Amino acid sequence: MSSVSVYSGPQGTVRVALPFDLAGLLAGWKRVRSAMREIPAEFTRDEWAYLASYRSERPSRAGARAAFSPGHEGESRCGSPTT
Repeated sequence: MSSVSVYSGPQGTVRVALPFDLAGLLAGWKRVRSAMREIPAEFTRDEWAYLASYRSERPSRAGARAAFSPGHEGESRCGSPTT
């Protein structure tokens, strides 16, 4: 399955077609994060929390917004994607 995301910025609108289901991929990461409850001895609590939070949906979508909504800085001012 594929997906299309739409990003709007001051330069116009960009449609990004992906050869996979983006919402499904992000949902899969949510399952991985929920399985990361135990902290391995090799990591501090803060390091492990950073790894778990990094793979949440917000940072994943923020990278796409930064790449495909030119002229916008910061996630809160970027166009909203529709998948």
